[in-house]
Amino acid sequence: MGGVGVHVDSEVLGRLIGKVARVAAYAAPLVELQERALRSSGKSYLEVEEWLQKALVGGTKPPGERPEDSLSALTRVFLGVEVDLEEYYIYLRQRLKPDVQVRREYTVLLPYYYYEGPISMIPYMTMVLYRIALKLLELARVAGLYAGQPRSGVSVESIVEDPQRLGELIEAFLEACRDLSVGVDEASTFVFSVRKVTRRYAVGLYPNLAERLSEIGGILGLEELFVPKVADEEFRRSYTILGYPDYAFEYYVDYHGRRRELESHVLGVADPRLCASSNGRCEWCLQSSHHIRTKCFENVRTIG
Repeated sequence: MGGVGVHVDSEVLGRLIGKVARVAAYAAPLVELQERALRSSGKSYLEVEEWLQKALVGGTKPPGERPEDSLSALTRVFLGVEVDLEEYYIYLRQRLKPDVQVRREYTVLLPYYYYEGPISMIPYMTMVLYRIALKLLELARVAGLYAGQPRSGVSVESIVEDPQRLGELIEAFLEACRDLSVGVDEASTFVFSVRKVTRRYAVGLYPNLAERLSEIGGILGLEELFVPKVADEEFRRSYTILGYPDYAFEYYVDYHGRRRELESHVLGVADPRLCASSNGRCEWCLQSSHHIRTKCFENVRTIG
């Protein structure tokens, strides 16, 4: 099998970790803003912080229009809160203070739970990505691939001062996530291409892995997922399937009859090193039960 000539080494992995650091850097202020916004749910619009008041109604029009590119729409989708705009503008037409309730926005059938209330997928996954990125950076420090601290060009304070900058932060966060996607460069493509692969194929695709597969696999967390039960040792070694223990290759059927990946695998918590609980010992990591939905994140659970 001829290789593609892609060279994978510590420098390539270091660039990949730099991209993870960018995700963590821009996720950090976004997660903090989400927490502040979600803690305001159930309160009167008049009681919440001034920046959030502006964000909730920014770019809207009477009698209750919320354009897709408005600050209000970004707040609804990425911070997970909203107000009833029609009710808001009724108050204004009557020259009254808009005493409307801030509420959580969730449009999915089975919402996630965060801070004792439901939220939709985007705020939840932002928090998940942030926690996992921090764990990956910890592992990278141990491996000697990373020694810095995530830095964002947009701070929470700057958005509190000027809520319009929320769009700038969201754009930077999405770009950082995009740069980690498969096909962007050799580093991200390599990580995705070996998520479940035979040793023979991995070495054929990346020839320099022949002698460094154990070393680089250890950094990435590759494990033997399947070993053929054959007598030929070379065949068994060549066709052993390697992969990440957090890669979803098992499914369950929910009570609506839909096929779903096991969420604990999707979120990367089957490997205790990536468990995002405070002590690294969530229920999944302890019991490895397919019936336990992930509870790795403090104050976070899923229902279904």
